[in-house]
Amino acid sequence: MSIQFDASEVRQLSADIERGAERVGRNVSQAVKASAERVKTAGQSNAPVGPTGDLRESIGVDMYGDGRSVGLTAVIGPSVRYGLFVEKGTSKMAAQPFMAPALEAEAPSFQKALADALGEVLG
Repeated sequence: MSIQFDASEVRQLSADIERGAERVGRNVSQAVKASAERVKTAGQSNAPVGPTGDLRESIGVDMYGDGRSVGLTAVIGPSVRYGLFVEKGTSKMAAQPFMAPALEAEAPSFQKALADALGEVLG
């Protein structure tokens, strides 16, 4: 008794999965970058403006990774040292959150963008 196995469909499935992974990586990367920019813009709008405006002007986005072979991380926030004290407060100063509300407002849109990116490939 012999068993024959046609691997062509398995190879095709593997190729389809590989192409899908590339699209997911690209789509997720775009979603992360777009969300990060929206959080940055909202954080700048929310930030209290002092005499110099340095806090608002220092808010930026740094991206790490490519979203394909490694993860993708967006670091969003002020580069001035006192930004954390403004956001969280101190024993002598009340908190004036500006980044946390920006991130919270963006979360539903970001979750939808990720679901859309995956749904596009998984159908």
